[in-house]
Amino acid sequence: MKIAAGVWVSLEYALSTEGGEEVDRTEPGEPMGFVFAPGAILPGLERGLLGLEQGAELSLELGPEEGFGPAQPDMCLDLPRDRFPADARLEPGMQFAAQGPHGPMRCRVVSLSADEVRVDFNHPLAGQRLRVRATVLEVRAPTAEELAEHEAAQTCGHGGCCDSGCSSCG
Repeated sequence: MKIAAGVWVSLEYALSTEGGEEVDRTEPGEPMGFVFAPGAILPGLERGLLGLEQGAELSLELGPEEGFGPAQPDMCLDLPRDRFPADARLEPGMQFAAQGPHGPMRCRVVSLSADEVRVDFNHPLAGQRLRVRATVLEVRAPTAEELAEHEAAQTCGHGGCCDSGCSSCG
């Protein structure tokens, strides 16, 4: 069976920056499994996996558009310092979760002054070239339970791949 929309795919992968820093990976014996569907994984990885079979290995270099997208300047906001807890020890580079319109989202402090905090809401890997290595462990028809989980993830509006903590995405 080949990878196509609607099939169950299980894979091991490692994701690194262009400079070689590993930023994500599956743990040995704990592959990532999902119903293959548009938007479920990084666009470049999705295109690279399409049509592969169990046992296939691939190594890809992804431009920003194929990964987490280009960094968007309008995702950097200057927020009043008083919107943060008075005892918060904010420093440039620190990351934290903030409440967004679709639930929690990650952000990073870029700079601060006595009155304002510049916060970047872009994904930490937005704008970066990435390298991904993957091994396809399994390609098969999904079980009824796997299909139900996939459908539940789609109803949250995040496509099941949001790291938002919503109950459907996990």
